Amino acid sequence: MEEKIFDFIENPEHLACQCGCGLLVINSGIMPMLEDFMECVKATFGNQYDLKLNVHSFNRCQIHNMKEGGYDKIINGVHKVSFHVPVYKDAISGETIKRKINACDFHIQGLDISELHRIAIEYHGTILTGGLLLYSWGIHVDTAGFRFRDMRG
Repeated sequence: MEEKIFDFIENPEHLACQCGCGLLVINSGIMPMLEDFMECVKATFGNQYDLKLNVHSFNRCQIHNMKEGGYDKIINGVHKVSFHVPVYKDAISGETIKRKINACDFHIQGLDISELHRIAIEYHGTILTGGLLLYSWGIHVDTAGFRFRDMRG
């Protein structure tokens, strides 16, 4: 993978699962989306700031996801797991599932959270084409279906 792809990320080591297992799966779609979003942020706020994406969570193994309180439930006979888990063992069939979805929780170093929320909402549906969740500390984006939730309250 080209090193250039990480230029806009403050802490690329946080792309791998943080439990130490080293799980790192980057599916097509998420990095170009994040990079395009960062270009929009820089175009909006100028390059006078060293704005970089600060990753809170990207990949999680299934065990680490559960320890972090991530989604892992059986609902109506279907095993549903957080989008941060790109590979998991299905609790019903026992098969290993590999998804084409990634998620990233982040804030932007040097940018006020309210400005991050404003610009994320502005570009949701064009640059940020998947899910968007707003949190008090930053945002969650993913490459699953288009949806929006405000989790700040």
